Amino acid sequence: TLAKAESVAGNNSFVLFQTGSIYYRNKDWKYVSYFDRLFDTINKKNPDAVKPYIRAFSILMHAHYDKNNYSRSLAVSETINEFKKDYDALIISARSNYYLSNNDRAIEIFESISLNNEDRLLLGSAYAKRGDKEKASAILKNLLYNTDLKDKALKDRYLRPIVESIEAEKTAPDPPAQGREEATL
Repeated sequence: TLAKAESVAGNNSFVLFQTGSIYYRNKDWKYVSYFDRLFDTINKKNPDAVKPYIRAFSILMHAHYDKNNYSRSLAVSETINEFKKDYDALIISARSNYYLSNNDRAIEIFESISLNNEDRLLLGSAYAKRGDKEKASAILKNLLYNTDLKDKALKDRYLRPIVESIEAEKTAPDPPAQGREEATL
């Protein structure tokens, strides 16, 4: 029935949406190809064309992000955000920009939303990649208490030197006081 409907309708957005939805409900990854075709066929500048399919696009965005297809997840997330500021779409957009080395855009989005610690670590890494070691260091100082995050930071070639510098500061002895007399009781 689905194949027949598709052969009759071609790239009809309603048929693509319904077919993709059925595949999605049946946990069949074919839904991604239908939602991709739906995304490609609608006029993304027309709110009336996009709004009925926001949920399908959100599912599509997550599917592409989960498969590390960051370019496509970014395109879908940006379309969603044009019509509805959605936290999931914003965070996927920020992360996708980060993984695509669009560090300035990733930072801009990360700074505009509330972040969990994993995303703060990505923000710190984006700062470090951009050369802003002070901001990266400030973020890391608040995260290094968590050993999992510290281990992840040490694996990041941009964050590793900053982590090592922070650790060295913690273990360095305090410099002796100069020009002060010791108080006696």
